Amino acid sequence: MIKAQRGKDIDLHIRGIDELSIIHDSVLIEACNTSFQMHLQIAPQDFISSYNWAQAISGPLLT
Repeated sequence: MIKAQRGKDIDLHIRGIDELSIIHDSVLIEACNTSFQMHLQIAPQDFISSYNWAQAISGPLLT
């Protein structure tokens, strides 16, 4: 649907230390670039306080 709505292939350009510029017929390449996750490992005894802090700050960060 995205490709049909755009009416052309996907033009992807990523700038940074390295640069990537491609034109592709699938949205999969662009979709791979839309999610970035980090996972923090903490000690079991610190879980409760870390979880509570994460919940407290997530609201303001997402607005």
